[in-house]
This record gives sequence, structure tokens and C-alpha cells, in this order.
Amino acid sequence: MELVAKLNAIGARHGIGRIDLVENRLVGMKSHGVYETPGGTILYRGHQALEQLCLARRHCTTSR
Repeated sequence: MELVAKLNAIGARHGIGRIDLVENRLVGMKSHGVYETPGGTILYRGHQALEQLCLARRHCTTSR
């Protein structure tokens, strides 16, 4: 958890991981949400980069 906390602090300073969504709800109304996940975004992007460097394309778990 220390790693995620540190990445959250670093990423937040640089505006990494901000997601602004408008979603359609099942009841027919729209919902607006802003989410911040800087540490998770950095880890996810790092994992994607490692997969691209180390694995053949057919073995990668994430796609773009």
C-alpha cells in the first residue's frame, strides 16, 4: 500500500488518472461522475508497457 500511496501523491501533482464520465443509467437518466485514480493509472500503464516489451502480442492481457 505504500507504493500506491506514493504513486497517488506523485500522479495527483501531475493530473494523472482523472476520469470525467457521463453515464446512462438503467432508469433512463444520465449521471456525471469525476473519478481520480492516479496510482492505479500509473500501475496499469506500467503493466501495459512491460507486457509490450516482454510478451508477444497474442500473449498480452490488455489491448489498446
